[in-house]
Amino acid sequence: MELLAPAGNVESLKAAVFNGADAVYLGLDLFNARAKAENFTIENIKEHIDFCHLFGVKVYIAFNTCVKDAELPALERYVTAAADAGADAFIVTDLGALEIFAKSKVPLHASTQMGIHNAEGAKMAKELGFSRVVLARECTTEDIREVKKVGLEVEIFAHGALCVSFSGGCLMSSFMSGDSGNRGRCNQPCRLKYSCNGRSRYLLSAADLCLLDRVEELRVAGADSLKIEGRLKTAYYC
Repeated sequence: MELLAPAGNVESLKAAVFNGADAVYLGLDLFNARAKAENFTIENIKEHIDFCHLFGVKVYIAFNTCVKDAELPALERYVTAAADAGADAFIVTDLGALEIFAKSKVPLHASTQMGIHNAEGAKMAKELGFSRVVLARECTTEDIREVKKVGLEVEIFAHGALCVSFSGGCLMSSFMSGDSGNRGRCNQPCRLKYSCNGRSRYLLSAADLCLLDRVEELRVAGADSLKIEGRLKTAYYC
């Protein structure tokens, strides 16, 4: 199985490479769901992809936000630059921009934001040209087995923070502050204290995911890649 580590900045990328990751996932300064991370640019991404490839580590670039019509020319420019830099795959959310990604000839991974959680969803992704599906965090090992039968690579989150909403499709931040998680700017209001029946607690904050004791079970079920959440965390997290 592949170990896929987060890289929110250069230091985290190097930490992942030097500590045994098979692949890293990262975002550019636009069109990624972690806009508040340091991220990378179309000017420096080739340098960092070349570094990873020198150590046999793959680089998956996240284009996992909803894209506005007026932004499509900029998206195409970013996708072309990332493809020319040697990206190994694109993690994609917005199907309305799929034609732009398809033209790049770079393998496409269906982001967890797409909410794919069963074989039917995986079949749709395969028909659209995806080679891998990043399953919703809510999926079971039985779901993994069924999706694997479709003939796609299966990537699952195995460690890190959980969104309180299904597959990260939350609108809470957007409603409360105008900063949408689907545009990469979630303010994480679910992490705050809330009061209920006179008691103040972290009522919406989900505990972190940790599947270290179930790695073999996941391998047998058909998981091809174990993903660590954490592009907003420091290099020490790796």
